[in-house]
Amino acid sequence: MSDSNIPGRSWWHGRRMIIAPAPSRRLGGTPSGKSGLVIRHPVIIGALGVGALGAGLAFHALRPSHRQGRSARFQAAVESACVGLTPLVPEVVVDVGEGFGKPALVTVDLVVDSTGDEDVDAHARQLLDAAASAVWNNREISPVSVRARVLTAQGERNSADRRVRELVSMEALGFPDDIARPSELFEIYGPPASDPQWRP
Repeated sequence: MSDSNIPGRSWWHGRRMIIAPAPSRRLGGTPSGKSGLVIRHPVIIGALGVGALGAGLAFHALRPSHRQGRSARFQAAVESACVGLTPLVPEVVVDVGEGFGKPALVTVDLVVDSTGDEDVDAHARQLLDAAASAVWNNREISPVSVRARVLTAQGERNSADRRVRELVSMEALGFPDDIARPSELFEIYGPPASDPQWRP
């Protein structure tokens, strides 16, 4: 009886085309008795590739999102809140960090030129309060934690010998430490503008 007449011959031949042992060689080129499985069928290979791609996209989707330009928009809001408030004109630097399961942390540095103004600390607290309020009441995300401070600088901006020191931090506004949490911000500023119904 020829192979073509053997019952199940075509099914077995197709199975061998899908999964076949991969020959391995020992040193010297002699075949070993061990073999692994190699997937040869293009349809199965393609399906595995699609599955791997889908898993990669799912993992990427789980990463924290960072909407383009958000830090710049927060910076503009802080600058607007501070303009004309005091004789001090701050350089504003803002960074918005986001993560899963906890409020976003917004960091604000207000850098002012060193001055002999005896009211500099009072002016710095005014700037800090305006910045913290602007961040808390942003229109994009809520609630947020805020870490803000006012720094004084001596020397040219971006120069290597520029010296910076801290004037006031969130503690100057009555917060327990340099990071104000949502529940603490709520006590001072009320609910955030983007979610008036929010409560701690």
